[in-house]
Amino acid sequence: METAEVIYLLYNQEFLFPRPIKGASVLLDAVEGMRSAVAAGRRIYLYGCGASGRVAMQAESSFWRPFWRGLGKEKGLGGGGGGSADAAMVDLCVGEMAGGDGGLVDSLDELEDLTEVGMMQLEERGVGRGDLVLCMTGSGASSSVVGAVLAARQLYDSAEEARKKIFFMFNNESGPLRSLEGPRRVLDEPGISKICFRTGPQAVAGSTRMQAATCQTFLVGILLEQAVYEHLRQSEGMSAESLGRLGFREASLEERMLRFADVQGACEEAVSDLARLSEMESDVHGSGGGGGGGGNAAVACWADSAALTVFSDCTERSLTFGILPFDMVGAARKESPVRVVTPPSTKEEAWRSILGREFRGLDAEVYGRAFRSLGVDSPVGREAALRCLGKAGSDRAALYDFSSGAADGMGAGDAGVAFLMDCDELSTGRYVLLYLVDYNSRSNGCLTVELINVAKESFSIFIA
Repeated sequence: METAEVIYLLYNQEFLFPRPIKGASVLLDAVEGMRSAVAAGRRIYLYGCGASGRVAMQAESSFWRPFWRGLGKEKGLGGGGGGSADAAMVDLCVGEMAGGDGGLVDSLDELEDLTEVGMMQLEERGVGRGDLVLCMTGSGASSSVVGAVLAARQLYDSAEEARKKIFFMFNNESGPLRSLEGPRRVLDEPGISKICFRTGPQAVAGSTRMQAATCQTFLVGILLEQAVYEHLRQSEGMSAESLGRLGFREASLEERMLRFADVQGACEEAVSDLARLSEMESDVHGSGGGGGGGGNAAVACWADSAALTVFSDCTERSLTFGILPFDMVGAARKESPVRVVTPPSTKEEAWRSILGREFRGLDAEVYGRAFRSLGVDSPVGREAALRCLGKAGSDRAALYDFSSGAADGMGAGDAGVAFLMDCDELSTGRYVLLYLVDYNSRSNGCLTVELINVAKESFSIFIA
């Protein structure tokens, strides 16, 4: 079967959404819960593990923070456009994954399997009554996510009050989940609102980064979009004209969800180009050579606002297919087949650019005390949990360099791909890619560069 045919089949699996949940009233409840929370100065807390955790982080760092920072720079919008109020809104959405930000670069399976981790992270963030809590898990059985949502339920005496603020999103059949104690407690708890949209068997077995995380990303983005729209319209009194200048259009939640068809159409149009990209990457990884700085051939993934999406795919592929993880700073030999390259010039600035905030890890002392008290019936042994905790601290940020210098030393046989979100990033992306080509031409290398348009924008494909 040709590569393009395989990609098309994968897309057909992913685009079964949004029919299974279209019109579900629980989604309107989630929107109202988000709107009322931020209107009262409370927070939206998004939590997940693995691929779902990266969706939660992306919602904060790629959706929420850039929007409010951009709104704060706008002038003359009226009714809430700019000012200190918008600066305060930036921190009202927290996206977190089991094990903290270290899960972007390492698999933290042992921490994901502990209910204590979800409970402790929720407490550490100071989540309280009035905050909107949305916990996500593709399987519906992730112990850390179950622990977080059950801990949130304990904040309320009344189930009626709790279910307006606590939501549990999953992509699995609820029947089989009832055989597991944790998920059964969540499903039977009237104080937790359930958002269930079944995506069926994953296109790549064992990887929820495919249909499940794709649907979660779109749905969480739509819920936040609708909630922000309602907040600006109702609470801030922003006019329809001002909302239109921000990119909002008057639409129901269901109408916004049906825009998923536009995403499908754009991807289908780009299938043949994506197939060429996939084949190019496969050729690079399979060459066994390359790497001007010594080591295996690699693909440099240049990204700015799309960086978290790149991380999600790279980390998930490492786990699913046994691909070597990201290289650490100072590694004698570059082994990873992927390098993430962002515009900032230092690794500290790169993390702040990627996350929109400082790197958040787990406190080894606090979590270590809890892990050392794990009982013999724990699904994760205390020693395994403590070893994994060593990969989850804030000090991990210093071990990885995703700045512009991450591409240094690339040479013949390596490749570069730019992930651009809009036309504004094109000039920067083109500059970086041409810099890579020029850098390698000086060393008599040959670097393949490709830009693929999947957004129907004005720029076109080019190969240097």
